[in-house]
Amino acid sequence: MSIEIKQILSPSNLFKNEKEVREFVNQGSIPELEAFLKECETEELYEYCVIIRDRINSLKPETNLIKEIYEL
Repeated sequence: MSIEIKQILSPSNLFKNEKEVREFVNQGSIPELEAFLKECETEELYEYCVIIRDRINSLKPETNLIKEIYEL
């Protein structure tokens, strides 16, 4: 992928505000959101990371969250 395309597709250039991020993440699956979360972490877009993390957690059954939290 060329540098120009990669820059255009970076999370920091895709959205104007957090509202757009919320609209975007509401349409994603857990694997897609986890991949997007990694990209946002790389760019240090931590406010986006919180939104993505909350959406991922809302999609996971409560039992899976407990297992992840306590590493069971």
